[in-house]
Amino acid sequence: MEETKIEIAKPSTLKEKDEYTVVAKQLDNLECLPPKIALAYSDFKFIEDSEYYRTFEAVSKTHNETHTVRALNVASSFYKADPSLASTLFVQEFLRLCVAYPQAAFIESFEINGTKIAYAIQHCQPLNHLLEKKLNPKDINIEDLLADVLSDVSFLLTTLKLSSSISIELQNINYIKSTSSFILSDWGKSVKDAKANDGTMSSDGTSEVYTLGTKVLEFHGIPKEEFKELELLKKDYVYNGALDAVLTHIDLPAESRENLKRMLTRDVSSRMKLGELKKERASKKTEVPAISSSKPVSIFGNSFNADTKSSTEGLFANLPASRKEAL
Repeated sequence: MEETKIEIAKPSTLKEKDEYTVVAKQLDNLECLPPKIALAYSDFKFIEDSEYYRTFEAVSKTHNETHTVRALNVASSFYKADPSLASTLFVQEFLRLCVAYPQAAFIESFEINGTKIAYAIQHCQPLNHLLEKKLNPKDINIEDLLADVLSDVSFLLTTLKLSSSISIELQNINYIKSTSSFILSDWGKSVKDAKANDGTMSSDGTSEVYTLGTKVLEFHGIPKEEFKELELLKKDYVYNGALDAVLTHIDLPAESRENLKRMLTRDVSSRMKLGELKKERASKKTEVPAISSSKPVSIFGNSFNADTKSSTEGLFANLPASRKEAL
């Protein structure tokens, strides 16, 4: 059967030429979509290109809500240089999301059709786009951002051994609002940057921790230029004083300011470690609250305060003699 091609009427006026160019570009962008996912979604809007995939926003016909759709970009220079690596990294990004935040991934949307690969996830946006849309940085939970991104960095460095260092920019930190989670995307940039810098020394994560701290400052309105001036300060005590002054001007909880200070310290030995924040937050969630001594505990119809001795004698001290004998 002959393949159906979408044709556009040739433009005649300048305005029509502009519209024709936009539509033609949109159709060209959509060429990377496999058929199943193309039919499952409508109102595709091209967002941006990364190293090896294209990102769209589209409306799910099943859920009737906007999702983020990613498709392998076989026209990208990264793919052309190494198709196997590009395809592998593209799929691994999705697998990582499925493991870390399964509620954010639509695994049923994943599709491979020849060289075309695509999948859908809950709607997400990179931090630089949120700033462009005038989002108030205070609406973002910084502790979640730090824990999630550092967890991804740890995975890429120690488990996947992706490259000698990991690229962290506002452009590749994506916020999934529906799950209040953050993902580090566009892994190919780390591979590309490492090759460009001829990186042979593997990072232990300390430089990535520092870099993420600077990106949080940038997200909260501290320009790169200002922080570079701070980095030029030679004396550590002067640097620490200036850093404290910068952090006091950012509207953040005290805990977040303290964590940023630990991330941005020049003393590598005292700098926050990869995975440290995630572990701290996990331990806080699993802590069992102490029983309040003001709330009595009822046993055999008798009330006891929580500070009653845990020994048998203390526990049954107020029981009637008949019940003591029964025990």
